[in-house]
Amino acid sequence: MKITRKLIVALAFISVFASCSNDDSTDPELPISQEPEPEQPEVVVTPKVEFTDLSISKALLFTDQAITVAIKGNNFNNVEFTYSDNAAITSTKVNDSIYELKSSTSVKSNVTVSLQNGDDVETKSVDVEFVQHGVFQSRIVEGINVDFDGASRVLELFGEPDRKQASSSGNFVNWLYLDEGIDFAVTSSSSTVTSVFINTASRLVNVDGTDSIFRPYPHSINNMFNFSDSERNGINEVVSSLGQPTFTLERGAPFTFPEGTIGFKRETSPPDAENNRRGLYEYVYFYNNNPDNALRFSFFADSIDSYQGEFISSITIF
Repeated sequence: MKITRKLIVALAFISVFASCSNDDSTDPELPISQEPEPEQPEVVVTPKVEFTDLSISKALLFTDQAITVAIKGNNFNNVEFTYSDNAAITSTKVNDSIYELKSSTSVKSNVTVSLQNGDDVETKSVDVEFVQHGVFQSRIVEGINVDFDGASRVLELFGEPDRKQASSSGNFVNWLYLDEGIDFAVTSSSSTVTSVFINTASRLVNVDGTDSIFRPYPHSINNMFNFSDSERNGINEVVSSLGQPTFTLERGAPFTFPEGTIGFKRETSPPDAENNRRGLYEYVYFYNNNPDNALRFSFFADSIDSYQGEFISSITIF
């Protein structure tokens, strides 16, 4: 029995010792150190520029007016205008979708509009033209090139005339614009403008049975003459600037002239002393000695050379 008790005590001791030994040898589990994952850069997706429409108020206007440009699009933060041939046109922003184009000189250009957002660019283009008021080179009247341009261009610039009146021959129709002081002769066959009458004094004309005022033309002629400041101007001013034509063209004679001729003078209607009516005469001046670009001044007088003190009755570009 003693031996048994000693054995049990010894086993118990060994068991306790082993248990303590195991507890002392076991280290606490340490956490594993980990590197933090790098932050991923935020991906920014730039919306693609959408350019859905480009429109203009008019394609042809005078230099004292503005062409309105309307832009329809999305996802753009900048608008850029470029002009063909470096045309002298400027753009002014009205709001994000409306711009105005202007020019101080006659110019024709293809206008490219670019909508931009960073490197993303979308473009559209339109053709525009600006013309100046006035008569130039005895050929271009208010943007209309005589013997070249047609009625459609007149309509685009001026709209419908105040009066249309067919000639007695039926070969052409006069398009009268009262406030502008001009009358375009448009051929019946081809609708080409063959001549332009320039009014130099206020006068009454019949429009649809009503007397209406036909006003003087208010712009310069060949950068030399301007008859808008007074109701009547003398032929003296013209002769002082351009000289008096020396070549006389008889009525009905062909348009053939000696070389170097600056123009001609002609009797349109002879005087009628019995009815106390003076003659109607014309002095015609060629631009750069070119009979195809001519400026005709008509006036009433007692004879073809007695122009002193006489008033200009009308001016015609033909």
